[in-house]
Amino acid sequence: MMTNNVETSPVLVFDSPSNPWNLIYIGVYDSKADLEADCGEGASACAGLYGMSIPEDAIKPPELGPGETRVSGIWDGTTFYYWSVQLPDDCHPVFVHEYQHIINKALQPHSSWLEETLVWLFIGDLELCANVQYTDIYKSTDSEIVRLDAPPSDYEINSERPLDSFADNAANKDPCREAIIMQMNRGALSMGQAYLRKLFGLMRTERIQEDDSAARVVLQANDNDPGVEAILTPKNWTTC
Repeated sequence: MMTNNVETSPVLVFDSPSNPWNLIYIGVYDSKADLEADCGEGASACAGLYGMSIPEDAIKPPELGPGETRVSGIWDGTTFYYWSVQLPDDCHPVFVHEYQHIINKALQPHSSWLEETLVWLFIGDLELCANVQYTDIYKSTDSEIVRLDAPPSDYEINSERPLDSFADNAANKDPCREAIIMQMNRGALSMGQAYLRKLFGLMRTERIQEDDSAARVVLQANDNDPGVEAILTPKNWTTC
């Protein structure tokens, strides 16, 4: 499902003599210290060329008591969305996230902030696990708490400022990066999988190593729309 979503081959060829069978290796750590030693200080997981390192509790979360659920949430400026979620035993979001990193190895070289943004973008609203149950979904602002019928779409939240906490951290207050993130999410929100496939295909062949080159590819994915060009290339920016 994940490779099909970006229209690339489900057979990932790594061209490594040390991995002739093109296998993907998964290291499961029961020690946070060992995981950080391999992935970096503060890391919760990581992926390399054809391997990933993930914590044991990502595959076998702590058991919940009767009636307990896990709480998830998204921050959007001063707005907080939160909900309870029950995942099937074979549903592992951390594995999915790291696997998308491996799929993205097919892209041209690019910066770490863009890589993390693309992982969330390409996974997006994919329903990779069946029978996920969401309950007690709320939107909380400074003035009110509203009950919702479904969790919000990341694409919708990150189409406008303020970005959610993850995208905001990736952009690091850089207006060019914020514009790239917003425009990619707008494209995914309005055109869905067709946009994601087009963007992934362009990023396989076109230079995206600098912010301005990434912006040009995002513009191409939007058919060089003048409105998108105006968003991505304000004259007072020096990098985009």
